[in-house]
Amino acid sequence: MVYHGNCEPLFVPPVNQVRSGTDVVVERSRVCPTAVRAYRFLSDDLATQSEMCSAVLQVPSVGIACVTPSVSAAAAAAAHPTTVLTVWPDTTAADVAAVLLQKVRLDVDNAFVTISETDQTGAIKKTLDVVGKSQGGRFWSSDDSTAVYLVKLFTGSVSVEGNATLGTVATVEFRQVVSGDSFVFPLRRSGTVDVEVPITTLSYRLGDPLFFTCTRLR
Repeated sequence: MVYHGNCEPLFVPPVNQVRSGTDVVVERSRVCPTAVRAYRFLSDDLATQSEMCSAVLQVPSVGIACVTPSVSAAAAAAAHPTTVLTVWPDTTAADVAAVLLQKVRLDVDNAFVTISETDQTGAIKKTLDVVGKSQGGRFWSSDDSTAVYLVKLFTGSVSVEGNATLGTVATVEFRQVVSGDSFVFPLRRSGTVDVEVPITTLSYRLGDPLFFTCTRLR
């Protein structure tokens, strides 16, 4: 593990070793990590996300209609990084998402508990055939089920027109292994982007700011 300033730690890529006959030649390649700012979206509203991306990149947004002054002010106020990552060219999307999840997990869990308690209260007032089901559906589960988290990664860049644009990098789903244990692992689903490949092989340019959302599904 490597700690760089106030950046979140990530694993260092392994050193290549080449054996030739009886002699051992160790080829050391020093690759400095890149500091990447990561910003959390607290809303799924596209206008708010666009304005926040614009505030971070300090260029005009794509011009989504009906953006109120309060949205712009909130986006500007929130335009400070949630964390700063140390990323190597072979750091995977799953690695990045795991660090971001760890950073905001307590907040996400607290929000989930609040939603679950609200849904449970509403369910008690319903008829017996729907008791135990939440109004939100996917957010309710029994106490003995393991947690599932969804981390969506986005990248912010400047278009040829000079506007701030958001692009989707990957969606990483994490599942808790054992109830009561904090360890989670990324799920692999067919037909989705492989999150175990370097993030630079996806639609992301190393050094550009990352944006993300994090939600607990159950």
